[in-house]
Amino acid sequence: MFVGVVLAAAGLGVRRRATRVNGSLYRQLALGEVPPGTLRDAVRGTQGTQATYLVLTGLTSALMFTAVGLGEDGPTALLLYAGVALVVVWLGVMVRSLGRAYRAAADVLAPLGLAVTAVPSWMPALLGSPRALHGDLAIGGERHGRAVTIAQRPEAAVTVVRGRFARATTTSPASMAALTGQPSRFFRRVEAEVGPDRVTVRRTGNGAGRFVYHDLLLAEHLAARAEAAT
Repeated sequence: MFVGVVLAAAGLGVRRRATRVNGSLYRQLALGEVPPGTLRDAVRGTQGTQATYLVLTGLTSALMFTAVGLGEDGPTALLLYAGVALVVVWLGVMVRSLGRAYRAAADVLAPLGLAVTAVPSWMPALLGSPRALHGDLAIGGERHGRAVTIAQRPEAAVTVVRGRFARATTTSPASMAALTGQPSRFFRRVEAEVGPDRVTVRRTGNGAGRFVYHDLLLAEHLAARAEAAT
């Protein structure tokens, strides 16, 4: 019962996050015309993948708990074999889903002048080390004559815009909101550092990478302001 409630809550969270994609901000950052349906198709594909992942998680958990609950009086071996089969399917879906996600990312990033340059490696989780992804998801490109790099991990994201700037540091969500025109709630747990050869925006917290557009907008506004002041 508890696992079911957790998975249902996760499913609702997936749906809510998928509907929060800021299309207007994306179009503001785009360097040219955005192909129709680019964001919509990417969101739908990701949402479907996450829903499948949650369903397989729920089915596998249900089989395992049923096998344990019935004990020797139930078809334990059959349930365990079914659980193993689901895990194999699960792995296949995960590999396919990663491919779809990276293709969708390429379509979304192209109008921004960016592209995925490196992806995390997948490794089996070791005892005491639950994370299976190792390394950064790296994004790079050139925007407005400046080199841009973005590095993302599950709980951290760093956006860098290169150039020549005077030194400055800000951690105030209010000042970031005033500069970008976005609500201050989008800049919690964010620190921005300017100069001498780059603007760096660091964000921490679970799912930090989903604020990539806000971080890019902030970094470029800081870069433009620093350039104007020199």
